[in-house]
Amino acid sequence: MRERTVFTAALLAAALMGVTGQAGAATPTGTITHHDQTGTRTCLDSPDHADEASGTRVILWDCHGGANQQWEFVKEAGTGFFDSDRTGVFRIGGKCLDAYGGSTAAGTPVILWDCHGGPNQRWTHYGLRGLITLAGTGSSACLVRAGSGTPVNGTQLVIAPCEPRSGAWELGSALLARG
Repeated sequence: MRERTVFTAALLAAALMGVTGQAGAATPTGTITHHDQTGTRTCLDSPDHADEASGTRVILWDCHGGANQQWEFVKEAGTGFFDSDRTGVFRIGGKCLDAYGGSTAAGTPVILWDCHGGPNQRWTHYGLRGLITLAGTGSSACLVRAGSGTPVNGTQLVIAPCEPRSGAWELGSALLARG
């Protein structure tokens, strides 16, 4: 009976580790890099990292690896064979990457908001250097930079239909390694 109790406790502990990420360890973080058609590389950036407030616009900035560019990717339990390892939420400083107001209309701002796991906070990343789409809405909306031309520091992010100008997103190895 004691062996069965120990085994059950071990299974429970393993299950909890799967839900919370890692027992007692820091959640891995990494950069999210945007590669555009001109070869420019910029990173997803939280401009007010010291005081992230709901509604803060997420921008692109030169990659420097600072705390305001260290994102967590929290994978959700697999809902299908192809999405199981790449759909989840992006977090930074206790806030989540969010399509403002749950909209999927072209030009919708991408902001930080209190994490609630709603469809406007669920994202899917495709490939090593691929698109990031809004997964929870049933639309084909992509995370893109606003405007055209070469991005400059402070370029804002929006939701728009997926197309080649969307550029490619690369998740840091620590974000991809998280199981």
